[in-house]
Amino acid sequence: MSKQEPQYFDLDIGEILDAWMPRHAVREIIANALDEQALTGTIDVVISETPSGWLIRDRGRGLRYAHLTQNEDAEKLSNSSKVIGKFGFGLKDALATLHRRRVEVEILSAHGDITVIERPKHGFPQVPTLHAVIRAPNDPPTSRRAAKRARRAAHLARWADERTNRID
Repeated sequence: MSKQEPQYFDLDIGEILDAWMPRHAVREIIANALDEQALTGTIDVVISETPSGWLIRDRGRGLRYAHLTQNEDAEKLSNSSKVIGKFGFGLKDALATLHRRRVEVEILSAHGDITVIERPKHGFPQVPTLHAVIRAPNDPPTSRRAAKRARRAAHLARWADERTNRID
């Protein structure tokens, strides 16, 4: 993947979950991080406030754009007592909710950096849907940093207004 040319992955999401607030989306992102920790046995998930927003970080295997499809996850199904999610709905719903609430999201992974934008659906220019924008990792892993970068981080920044600063 070239740094100059991002790829666009249609999340096939229009207007859904109108009642969801940023706190519901953050809950889903935290659940994904906890699932990855449970499956890989990595260190605890870190949730912290940074100068630019909130950071939710796990030290798992890294998010790939294929994880943005909704399907049964065989690994999660075979470890259902350890995990919260199983079908891939939560992350897409979280991204859609945060985008609708004007909360900027950046997912940093060893496999690529992911943000979201609204674009016309391929072949249907009158139908806007949410797309993941996948770019080459901003800081590709080196042999020394591979373990550090092989993680998934959802950086929740720039809250839309005073109320969303409280994640509600």
